[in-house]
Amino acid sequence: MLRILLSVVLLVVGLSGVAQKSTERKDFRLLFYNVENLFDTRNNLETQDDEFTPRGSKYWSRERYNTKLRNTAKAISACSDNGVLPCFVALAEIENRVVLEDLITKTALGDGSYSIIQQDSQDPRGIDVALLYNEERFTPTDTLFVLFTELKSRDLLCVSGVMDGCDTLHIMVAHFPSMRGGEKQSEWKRVLVAKTVRGVVDSLYNVNPDANIVLCGDLNCEAGTNPMTVMRAVEYKGVDVPGSLYDLAFPYKRKGGKGTYCYMGKWQTIDHIVTSPAIMSGKNGYKISEKGMVICDKNFLLEENKKQFGWQPLPTYRGIYYKGGYSDHLPIYADFIAF
Repeated sequence: MLRILLSVVLLVVGLSGVAQKSTERKDFRLLFYNVENLFDTRNNLETQDDEFTPRGSKYWSRERYNTKLRNTAKAISACSDNGVLPCFVALAEIENRVVLEDLITKTALGDGSYSIIQQDSQDPRGIDVALLYNEERFTPTDTLFVLFTELKSRDLLCVSGVMDGCDTLHIMVAHFPSMRGGEKQSEWKRVLVAKTVRGVVDSLYNVNPDANIVLCGDLNCEAGTNPMTVMRAVEYKGVDVPGSLYDLAFPYKRKGGKGTYCYMGKWQTIDHIVTSPAIMSGKNGYKISEKGMVICDKNFLLEENKKQFGWQPLPTYRGIYYKGGYSDHLPIYADFIAF
């Protein structure tokens, strides 16, 4: 942990020497999407990806892979702002860099001027987090992948860079351990990752208390639960609390029948966008739009849940059955307004 935090301090201090020419700040949109198993068709002998091969249990053919690419791009494009794709697209459950390159070159996302930040994690199935960013607007200066060797889980991705040549922005992408085996029984894993996130955030605050920080990801827990409390991710009530983080998913706790993931007919918001106080108050160049965090629930992303008399995300697979849909999660996004 100490080595990680020292890396973050050096990362941020290094930014002070970056020449930042004065240009115009512009609004931008950040999206997060757990895409549900975006695998290529090749068998990786180092990971447990056999089911996502043509001869595997999912019969993962080239045709199904290409459909998955098109559907993923369609879902992301649905979150465009007046035809402009999101400046940042953070993703979970992608297999490798190959699928990302296919996604940004062989689909409608080719219009996004995207570059890729990703590395293979220790996850047994080989799924990773990644960040696509518009290279015409954002210039990465440092990237840190935090590994969780004890958990053999997805890495925590931390990217620092300069936005529109004006301001430093820190983006973190996470995919916390699942609730497999029971929410309470597995909570210690999410708490461990949450403590690491908090350590990175504290290091950033130690260098700049008004740092522009955004954490997004599938955190496999809802607002106000123990892992979020460990991160000090609270609800924003109009007053900055130094050192805190603000979870934009909080309002959905009060909205019945709406969320990002549906389990046994019950909607949950386990995908989050979390920001630092400077972004909530607009103290340092950008402020969150009044819309806050938006869940993209376009009709084409949903299917009827006849057993529970409601709606749920239309996935690629429902158990062993191929549905040809999009994901078992819905995309989320937030707009950052420039001052």
